[in-house]
Amino acid sequence: MWRIKICIIGCLILFCGTAISQNIKKINELKYQIQIENNFNKKADQLIELSKLVQNYNYSEALNYAFEGLTLSKSLHYNKGKVEAYYQISEVERINGNYAKAIESIELANEISADYGDPRGLARSNLFLGQIYADQKDYESARVYFQYALDIGSKMKNNVIQAKANAGFGKINGLQKKNYLALQYYLIAVDQIKNTIQYEEIGDIYRDMAKEQIATNNVEDAIESNLIALKNYERLDLIDKQAWLCFELGKQYQLQSNPKEAILFMKNSLGLAQEAGIEDLIKMGYQTIATTYEKNEQFQEAYEYLKYYSAIKDTKEISELESQLELEMKNKELAIITKEKDFHKKESDNQKMYIVISIIVLIIIFCLSIFLFISLRQRDKINSQLITATNQANESKQEKEDFFAYTSHEIRTPLNAVVGMTNLLAETDLDEKQKKYVKTITGSAQNILFLVNDVLDLSKIEKGGVQFEEIEFSLHEIVDQIVDSLEFKKFEKKVVIKKNIAKNIPNVIIGDPVRFNQILLNLADNALKFTKEGAVSINMIVSDKI
Repeated sequence: MWRIKICIIGCLILFCGTAISQNIKKINELKYQIQIENNFNKKADQLIELSKLVQNYNYSEALNYAFEGLTLSKSLHYNKGKVEAYYQISEVERINGNYAKAIESIELANEISADYGDPRGLARSNLFLGQIYADQKDYESARVYFQYALDIGSKMKNNVIQAKANAGFGKINGLQKKNYLALQYYLIAVDQIKNTIQYEEIGDIYRDMAKEQIATNNVEDAIESNLIALKNYERLDLIDKQAWLCFELGKQYQLQSNPKEAILFMKNSLGLAQEAGIEDLIKMGYQTIATTYEKNEQFQEAYEYLKYYSAIKDTKEISELESQLELEMKNKELAIITKEKDFHKKESDNQKMYIVISIIVLIIIFCLSIFLFISLRQRDKINSQLITATNQANESKQEKEDFFAYTSHEIRTPLNAVVGMTNLLAETDLDEKQKKYVKTITGSAQNILFLVNDVLDLSKIEKGGVQFEEIEFSLHEIVDQIVDSLEFKKFEKKVVIKKNIAKNIPNVIIGDPVRFNQILLNLADNALKFTKEGAVSINMIVSDKI
């Protein structure tokens, strides 16, 4: 008996350690991916996903990751990321009963959707608000927001939004014990959404409808609704929702006095819960399966599952069932003792050996658990250092961009004054030579403005945001302006500036005049700089070679 108990406890310790380590592994893999991700929009999405992974384990950590995703999305002007971050912050606060903060976050998301004319976003925000007010039992406010969502869905002719709103009405009536009215709303929601591909939402609505069918003592319909929900969850491989739904189906088959199907779904639930690492459901699964076997007078099976449950929960519930089983097998054990005295001695030796082996196994498992714990802490420490280094790099980059923006602004302010005064001077009475000089000053000032804008473009280049224009401009005018702007330099040298533009080049072409001016001006200026005497020629021809 002790041999069996020690082995079971050892296996359960190993299983629980494995389930926890799998969850930690997923979280740490996502943390590492965030550190190496170069796409900042994607990094913001990953931070929000990380918040969802830890929200059921660590409230403050989940909130921190959601706020990090929000901060990064704001710096990138990434509206989708901002909205999703606000939704996740609201969900974490809702789970922990901080309804005022949850509502505040949803309202901020709602403002973004309103600013950008996003009716889907507005409908989603109203559905969230309706859910939060329903959780607070403020049913009138909840109805108002669900009605807002329903109106938006009707205008858009969006069946999914309308179905979610009607399901919200169903939930409100169910919470108020108006079960038959709630059922009518769920039936409307099902009819609206059943032909869409929103499988998770379909499953959620059927599952909620099943609860109302149970409340009206319609177990058979509830089972049918939950089986449809389960099928939709399986399409998306939603392990956690499948696990809970199988557990509910097991209890419903118990109500129908169908222990075979009840145990089948309970075991499926237990397996899925182990895969997803849902510890509460694992405990409930072992206990419920044991209870079902006991009611069906399958005491051996009930005894085994209750031992699993007791090993997890550390309770004494096993003693009563153990007594029943021992009474049932008493005659067999007495017969074996009478006929096999020598066998007992050998068995006793074997038991001692098994105990020793089991203790060794437990020691090994304990050592492995300590090693795993130390390794994970070291990895978390390294990840924390990487996060700190990344944040410092981001701050440095932001300071550089702020400096460029400030400097360019301070240069452009007086330079715009120079351009403005030059334009005013050009409107006065000037001779041809003076007009030429004023035109040269204006062109040079414009080129300086272009250079200042290039400084700002450095940040755009890093983000891949530079785009070339495609507009009409005069090639001849740009060449004339460049020649005029370089006239003053040629007086310092014995150099002549020549231009030769082929006749078949049209006066108006399509392209980016600013970039063309910058390239040609830099080439001509360098040529003039490194030519001591002679001539610098600007030649332009049409070529069919690329």
